Amino acid sequence: MADDKCVAAKCVVRKSFDDKLEKAVLQQMKDTIEGAINKTKGLVFDKNCKDGWLLEATVVLLDVDDPPTKMEIKVTIDGTSFGGSASSFKANGGAKQSGVRPKKLEGDAKDLVDQVFGDLLKSKVIPQLLKGD
Repeated sequence: MADDKCVAAKCVVRKSFDDKLEKAVLQQMKDTIEGAINKTKGLVFDKNCKDGWLLEATVVLLDVDDPPTKMEIKVTIDGTSFGGSASSFKANGGAKQSGVRPKKLEGDAKDLVDQVFGDLLKSKVIPQLLKGD
């Protein structure tokens, strides 16, 4: 296939320990997904994609203990092809991180989101996107 496969993404946060973090977490999800797609030969990120893949990335849970010393995240990425042959896949991931800083929760959350989504994209999602239709 000579043309790059187009990929769009929709990002959602279902449950977070702090609603004020949602905007930063959503932006980090978008940045991580877009960066990983654009760095992959054969794929291109386009939010207006009409023929390719739609990824629905979801933070199912983002939580900390009390007082905040550990952070936990659970995520899913559902991929659905459109405009061509119909196919789909689902990838799940998660992580726990110790040493979170109460005054730096936004930064710690963004770092954890970047790590977990980056790993999931690399190991499970991008290989699926590159498979032949």
